[in-house]
Amino acid sequence: MIGEARDWDVFCEEMLPASFDGAENAGCKALIRDIAEGRRREADAACAHEIRSPLFTALVLSLAAWTESGREQRPLVGDKRLRRKLSTIAPDLLDRLTRKVRKRGRAVSANASPEALHPLRKSLKKLRYGIEFLASLYPGKSVKRFVKRLEAPQQTLGVINDGAMATRLAEGLARGGHLELGVPVGALPSSRENASRKAMRKLGKQWGGFERQSRFWR
Repeated sequence: MIGEARDWDVFCEEMLPASFDGAENAGCKALIRDIAEGRRREADAACAHEIRSPLFTALVLSLAAWTESGREQRPLVGDKRLRRKLSTIAPDLLDRLTRKVRKRGRAVSANASPEALHPLRKSLKKLRYGIEFLASLYPGKSVKRFVKRLEAPQQTLGVINDGAMATRLAEGLARGGHLELGVPVGALPSSRENASRKAMRKLGKQWGGFERQSRFWR
């Protein structure tokens, strides 16, 4: 539910405004926007309903209780590595995340699909979160330099993913009984094509830069 609400927010606020150029396309944009805003409100309401539900509250409280219990009963939240210093295990943790990124980075190519690149985007996000969590253990300049090279392909992959998402959501609107959206929805992929090509060219260069940098934690 939360993911769907976020997708409609991005579609209405970012993707749709940037998808049609020129005054001659204003009608297409307005037609899709009016119907999309309705779906956005539905998704927001469903998300709010889930967050306010007893099940969600129980999940949050259960996680809090689980971590608190782990302070005294460490097997509940991890293995014997919890007894080791964070500075000792941090390099292995970051190595593991980096290996997953490099493995999934093999999908980077000029004709790669958004679906093929999506696992790489998720792995880059996890690596960035890991680095930010452990950043205080290492020299600040080294961390910032590495993160800067990491952020560039992550942001470009986000553009590629959101473009594919915009097309998927628009096509879903047309299939949902809104036959009047057939023509404007059909024009949406072509309007995003140039942006996607530019993003793919950027990604190749950014990925090369990321792969060439050394690991600051070793």
